[in-house]
Amino acid sequence: MPDLSELRGNTSETFAEYNGQKIRIVFDADFYTPEIEESLSASDRPVSALASALSRCVVEWDITDNGKPVPIDERVLRSFGVGLLSAIAQAVFEASTPNAASSQS
Repeated sequence: MPDLSELRGNTSETFAEYNGQKIRIVFDADFYTPEIEESLSASDRPVSALASALSRCVVEWDITDNGKPVPIDERVLRSFGVGLLSAIAQAVFEASTPNAASSQS
């Protein structure tokens, strides 16, 4: 029987496109849980809730500021515009739920 610890902790890689740039993102493949979904849909501040959720699921990215890696934390994500946050979230959501993209066709 598989142990729960063996079923969790997987990461996946995806890419987001924003302003003509390709962003490499590594994320916790198991982050999108009913708890996360509920916190996003119940929030009266959906963009802040999205920034918070992304700060917990993104493990690595290749975003830099003047050549220096940009840290992945809620404060940094809250400083991003809604367009960039949405591009990252969409890439992560589509990569973590493979049937989502194909069911929209």
